[in-house]
Amino acid sequence: MVNAEKSIILASGRSSVMIPLALGGFLSVALTVLVHESSELLAVVNGLRARRSA
Repeated sequence: MVNAEKSIILASGRSSVMIPLALGGFLSVALTVLVHESSELLAVVNGLRARRSA
């Protein structure tokens, strides 16, 4: 599986778990946004790393 496909699957899975938890009040919206944005930054850094090694 390609790194891009893995990133998409992980992001979709993370969102499908965290959004309902935030809406249900089990997680704060701020924490959900922080985790989401952190994962986006990691995806960008991973893409830059993959581009450099290609």
